Amino acid sequence: MSRHVLVGFGYTALFLAKLLVQEKHQVLAISRKKPDLLPNGILHLSIDIANTPLPIRADDILYYFVPPLAQYNEDELIKKCLHQLPQAPKKIIYIGSSGVYGQQNGDWVDEDSTCHIETPRQQQRMSAEQYLENYCQQHQIPCARLRTAGIYGPKRIPQEAVLNQTPIISTHEAPFINHIYVKDLAKILSYLGTSVNFHGVVNVADGHPQPMGTLQNLLAKILDYPQAPQQSFASIWEHASEMKKEFMCQNKRLNISVLQQILSKSSIHLHQMEDALIDIIKNEKNYN
Repeated sequence: MSRHVLVGFGYTALFLAKLLVQEKHQVLAISRKKPDLLPNGILHLSIDIANTPLPIRADDILYYFVPPLAQYNEDELIKKCLHQLPQAPKKIIYIGSSGVYGQQNGDWVDEDSTCHIETPRQQQRMSAEQYLENYCQQHQIPCARLRTAGIYGPKRIPQEAVLNQTPIISTHEAPFINHIYVKDLAKILSYLGTSVNFHGVVNVADGHPQPMGTLQNLLAKILDYPQAPQQSFASIWEHASEMKKEFMCQNKRLNISVLQQILSKSSIHLHQMEDALIDIIKNEKNYN
């Protein structure tokens, strides 16, 4: 049985690791520091992947979660990591970002759409995809490069914004935002790792783009709180963080037909946002 190696052990990787262990797979998590709480059944190695080769075997399935380092124009970290691998794994699954598409003025985008690269973060993500494509072609192994939507789940929902009545952009001005429930993402990753050998780029989202602020208002509805006040795009922009401004400038709707084709023979059901939020609130005590 193949070993599943998770490089970068953050939020999504933890959900994937738990799922793989439940399915009786061997899991090795790699990060610079050991997590404070490591679930049973998961092995961990503390490694600086920039300077230390990963202990990869030929039958390993490698999942790469590590974001690019901010100080470089390209993803130098994944470049070094790939260069130092003692041998190629069985397959690679890269958890990237749909942010590479940039501003699309609300249009639907598929994997062949032009990417409008305008920020260092977008360039870094695109370079990572290119490094992986070159490496996997050279070693003739499959590589699924996920262009992932905004991830939400337990402890990653805007409860504070709901309680504080944080204003949102008025509906007629709000850009479209794409989301994916972390439980669904973990199932997709597990399926790609264990059941199919997909090679290429794939959009990963729930297939239901919503105006920015919808997540907050749906959560308010479920919690029986008032809807957030609406303000103009310009007013929200004036007080937004740099990260939020980047999201505000990437108005697009992700076409997930390739993902749906990949999952067509699986039992995976993608939650719509309201159903996912209800599931999160219902099970919140399990994540404390």
